[in-house]
Amino acid sequence: MHHCRFGWRGEVVFLAVMAVQGTFRDYIEAGQALGVIAIAPGIGTLLLDVFLWGGLTALAQSVMRLVAGPAAADPLSRRPRKADCRTAAQEPDHI
Repeated sequence: MHHCRFGWRGEVVFLAVMAVQGTFRDYIEAGQALGVIAIAPGIGTLLLDVFLWGGLTALAQSVMRLVAGPAAADPLSRRPRKADCRTAAQEPDHI
């Protein structure tokens, strides 16, 4: 997951990008180009689609974390560099 390396901000950005990209894909590709789904017009439908893409992606990540455990506990995962998981209190004063 993105939390260790980029913090909660990275997770929020990831979910926002997935919500926008998924909604765009639903409307343009599946709705208009392929005609696979029919989407009702209106801002409510658009907002619901954005909310569902973000919420269900977050739910999927949460279930993966519950089932598989934290990525750092996986013996096959790459070990993160110490700088990747610093907290704000551990950040150096100089940049």
